[in-house]
Amino acid sequence: MREKVACSEALPSVNNAVSSALDAINFSGFGKNDKIVIKPNVNEFQVSGTGANTSSAVIDSLVSVLIKKSPHIAIAEGTSIIGNALANFRKAGYYGIAKKYGIELIDLNKGKFRNVKIPNARVLKSARISETILNADKIVNVPVLKTHVLTTLTCALKNMKGCLHPNDKLKCHTIGLDEAIVDYNRILKPDLVLVDATTAMQGSGPHSGEKIKLDKVFAGTNSLAVDCAIAKCAGIPANKINHLNLAIKEFGIPDIEIIGERHFDLELPKKIDWLPTRLSRLAYGFTHKVLKAKLSAQRPEINLRECAKCRKCLHFCPESAFAFDNSNGFPEINERKCIRCLVCVELCPYSAIKAV
Repeated sequence: MREKVACSEALPSVNNAVSSALDAINFSGFGKNDKIVIKPNVNEFQVSGTGANTSSAVIDSLVSVLIKKSPHIAIAEGTSIIGNALANFRKAGYYGIAKKYGIELIDLNKGKFRNVKIPNARVLKSARISETILNADKIVNVPVLKTHVLTTLTCALKNMKGCLHPNDKLKCHTIGLDEAIVDYNRILKPDLVLVDATTAMQGSGPHSGEKIKLDKVFAGTNSLAVDCAIAKCAGIPANKINHLNLAIKEFGIPDIEIIGERHFDLELPKKIDWLPTRLSRLAYGFTHKVLKAKLSAQRPEINLRECAKCRKCLHFCPESAFAFDNSNGFPEINERKCIRCLVCVELCPYSAIKAV
């Protein structure tokens, strides 16, 4: 089946760009009784327009289209273990959208989860998925386009990680993040994908990269096809994005028609040298408790000049490898405990931890 992916220019109007992209893929809306959940990327406590979160303007335009036929809409996000979705929604301007259209904002991390077995999974055999997502009639995946220090690119496929229980999000990092992304997308299949590439992030994303104005919106109905199309438009070979390459090997190369194809450049982060997947799986088994097998050739290093002493790394490290020097308040890494999953590199809110 040929997959349509549309690219529309967001200037002069984001509203027109969203409508044009949806029209180009022949999207005619959902049913009036459908319960619709919109899953953006709002993992950062930042205002819209920085490239860190899905723009409130894109979400507003999307809701204005959907609500014409379907009044039962909610916007839902599950941040990393250190985040607060409702606080992020407020900072990013989503409360105004909720009030304008009379829709609900949901913190997935505070709701119920259901353990779901994942057929044919490579590393993530089961996962606790938000019941809000599982009970939805239609899911709309609305990531913001960003580079990522661990996965090269974060877009449609990776954005669905926010639907997992916080502890399962951490687990993905310790069993092979790229393989886990492919696995949870076996069961999390959105009905519509809309990518905010109005202001994207390049370089050391997903937190401390540089924002770049692309003024584009992408739309499709298949997460893999959308990510492949965006990689092509960015001039990034699929084999340079490991989870995308793995998904293509697993599900096949999508037959894609890119409508309104436009090209742009993104500065990519430094590549991480992960150990082979089989070693990653062994490392998370009982052997890693004894051997402390390493998952990456790089190790995390703390830049004390950038560290804010927030102590959040103490909470998100799956191996409790962080301790604090009481004399100066800075964190220290226990090299014997550290398995180099590099989740700290991704989640440090001040980008004070680098992979070296």
